[in-house]
Amino acid sequence: MTNLRIAILSEGSAPFSLIHSVCAQAGHTPLVYVCTRSNKPSSNPTLTSALPVIETMSGVPRDVDIILPASGSKISAALVGYELDLLVCCYFRWKLPLGAINSASMGAINIHASILPKYRGPLPVHWAIRSGDRSTGVTVHRMDEEFDTGPILSQVGGVDIDEDPFAERIFAEISRRVPSALTVALDKICADDPGDAQPPWDRYYGWMEPEFQVIDWSQEPFDVHNQVRTFRFATSGNRGPVGIVDNVPREILRTSLSPTEGVQVPCGSSSLWIVESASVDVRLVRDSFPWISANRS
Repeated sequence: MTNLRIAILSEGSAPFSLIHSVCAQAGHTPLVYVCTRSNKPSSNPTLTSALPVIETMSGVPRDVDIILPASGSKISAALVGYELDLLVCCYFRWKLPLGAINSASMGAINIHASILPKYRGPLPVHWAIRSGDRSTGVTVHRMDEEFDTGPILSQVGGVDIDEDPFAERIFAEISRRVPSALTVALDKICADDPGDAQPPWDRYYGWMEPEFQVIDWSQEPFDVHNQVRTFRFATSGNRGPVGIVDNVPREILRTSLSPTEGVQVPCGSSSLWIVESASVDVRLVRDSFPWISANRS
């Protein structure tokens, strides 16, 4: 059996620990962790970007190195001395340059939280909720120069997206599917299986547009309802998009497509019921949402 020398690229102790465990149980050896120290390459670290680094360092095994590159171009130079067979990426914030992919003899694979080719990009679960999908899953694919376009090695679905989606539950369900998906992918890598080419997909799903912070009541109820659900997922139910209700701006925290107790508002060609809302805190609205494009550092 092939014993792969592996680098893991991620952030936060939980993903590193999970992937390390799966690789070790499959008979492979993780040698080094790579963690981004800033939201974007060649930018200054912030408190938000530094916290996952601190968490990762507190849990790294004693025999595993950790690398904090300043930019994507420096990853390959940092890794070349490890004589790696494979890079395994999961929730890695930067686009991995081709030089880094080629720093391992068998290239790189990525764990993505959707059933590709749907929702290529950094926010697959957000977009699934925004689109009204009722389930998602995990894809492990080979990496190339583009985001989430490489050949598929394994996929596991069955992660339900309920009406009131919370990140903790959904990501826990995704994590439970990673071991089986990654184990299959590692076996295929060892067997030199190239994977299955992805069918074409005409859209890349990036950061949410700034306008997503404000409700346009001319949209259909389904779209506004899922806009509110996306905020609930991203903010643990504490924040919502701003909507004008009776000439007063409110943060809309929970809505219903069916008649229920609450405020009925005209929406598109029908109505939507506001179940929960809050007064607008101007300071909070002004603060950045990390998944909204215009506010990213």
